[in-house]
Amino acid sequence: YAGNAIISYDLGGRRAIRLPIPAYKCQGFGKVTIEVVVNPKGNVVSARIADAAASLSESCLPNSALESARNSRFVPNDKAPASQKGYIYYTFVAQ
Repeated sequence: YAGNAIISYDLGGRRAIRLPIPAYKCQGFGKVTIEVVVNPKGNVVSARIADAAASLSESCLPNSALESARNSRFVPNDKAPASQKGYIYYTFVAQ
């Protein structure tokens, strides 16, 4: 399967170094919000599905977004808290 995914994020002013585009492993569309926790080195240390819109016809899209979020990386910041919480938003465009 192939399709476009639009990615945005909110992590308290930190910039992203890497935001992998999730793979379409099934048909479907909708929005997925992933809650991430990032350490001062910029690594995602935990991620969970915070919200998945009802328009998602397949459960594989939230799981694909979760996998991409876990592989994301942000700019290191020694002054950041040990665990900085933020969100990555994935919009899967209808195929």
